[in-house]
Amino acid sequence: MQDFVLITEDIKNIISNDFFIGLILLSGVYFTIRLVFPQFRFAKQLKWALSDNAGSKDDGISPFQAFITALGARVGVGNVAGIASAIATGGPGAIFWIWVFGIFGSAISFLEGVLGQAYKLKDGDEFLGGAAWYIWRGFKNKKLSKAIGLLFAVIAVVSFGILMPGVQSNTVVNSIHQGFGADKTITIVVAAVFIALIIWGGIKSIGKIEAILTPIKCVAYLAFAAIVISYYGEYLGETFEAIITSAFGINAVFGGIVGQAITMGVRRGIYSTDVAYGPGGTFAAAARCDHPVKQGILQALSVLLSTLLICTATALMVIQTGAGQIVAPNGDVLYSGPSFPGTAAGAEWVQAALKSVPILEAWAPQVLAVMIAIFAVGTIIGFYYIIENNLRFIMGKTNKGAIFITKLVFLAALVISAVVDSSFIWNTADIGMGMLGWINIICLLFLSPKAVAIVKDFTREVKAKEKPKFVPEKYGIDDATGAWKN
Repeated sequence: MQDFVLITEDIKNIISNDFFIGLILLSGVYFTIRLVFPQFRFAKQLKWALSDNAGSKDDGISPFQAFITALGARVGVGNVAGIASAIATGGPGAIFWIWVFGIFGSAISFLEGVLGQAYKLKDGDEFLGGAAWYIWRGFKNKKLSKAIGLLFAVIAVVSFGILMPGVQSNTVVNSIHQGFGADKTITIVVAAVFIALIIWGGIKSIGKIEAILTPIKCVAYLAFAAIVISYYGEYLGETFEAIITSAFGINAVFGGIVGQAITMGVRRGIYSTDVAYGPGGTFAAAARCDHPVKQGILQALSVLLSTLLICTATALMVIQTGAGQIVAPNGDVLYSGPSFPGTAAGAEWVQAALKSVPILEAWAPQVLAVMIAIFAVGTIIGFYYIIENNLRFIMGKTNKGAIFITKLVFLAALVISAVVDSSFIWNTADIGMGMLGWINIICLLFLSPKAVAIVKDFTREVKAKEKPKFVPEKYGIDDATGAWKN
């Protein structure tokens, strides 16, 4: 198995290299400036964006369900185990660069949401869209753009179906085993059956489940984090000092790993937010909506909530309580905290942070195990919708047989990856993200002028106190299926 880990490590370093990380971050800065800070300046339109007043109630899912599905998919194991792994190799400064990526990355997600909505198609009572769709429909050379869209869709099906879900299922199995002593095989089989019941209901079923699970998991996690952070409140100032100083290489202990802080911060920021590799556009397109900017606003918000709240909560718990160990690239241990559980970076570090608080000590493992399971389920069912959406792009129509087989393969991948080495799982996830990210971010750079034009018209209409109206033909978009008819 170790040989496979090393092979995937090499592939990951080629695909998700430092140039790729820099490209994603700089693209976020570019889109933020080009679109004039859309992640912040449309805050007043947030309530309006969540309103459900477009088209038939039977078409697609509501704007709120699209938002909550995107947030549910983004708030997953990456916000817990992923943040721990970022701190393990990048030090406290990694969370600062996750914040930076979250702020600028939300502009990328805004763009994905706008384009996902603008280029969506209607299929029965559902809307289909996302990166493969706006790549195909957004460029003039349709043969080339269809080929690129197909390439993206194939990689998306493989990545979200096989390469990436393992992070979620692997962490769930280990957490439930740690918390309750449950057999790992039984745990993943039960989880797979539960997930199967949800995904067999399609996007509307997924939207309804996410609307229940996501608020519960976010509020519960933040509540427990608040208990830990408050208990160690006297160290809060020192924690932020360590974060800032190590982020810029001026910390006496962590100054030598500032490069790792930036790289791991952005890398784990990408995974914990689903930014830059396409999911935002897919979830946005599923909603009935009367203007693309509405979903852009909501997609950006989901990224900000994921990074600035959930990721921050994890980082503060681990750093304040000393529940981690930070290792330099050469293997030297730079820091080993008093609550360090002696395990590899992952959910166990957060578990150790919870256990260090007396009132939580007795049941911390069980609490975290349940929260991790809820986190992972939300992400996994979001992954499945992305798979089916891209499969329908590949097939050109709804093929029930292909979808059935895909569901079985997806569930099998969840079961198998649950017991595979965690390093191998994280490497395959990074490979999947990297392949999708390269295609998506380059296409977004070329398609951004169209989004700029849509946003400018929206802004002008809002300032004139008119109700913004999206007319796809105005932007050269063919509404062939009547997705914008109402």
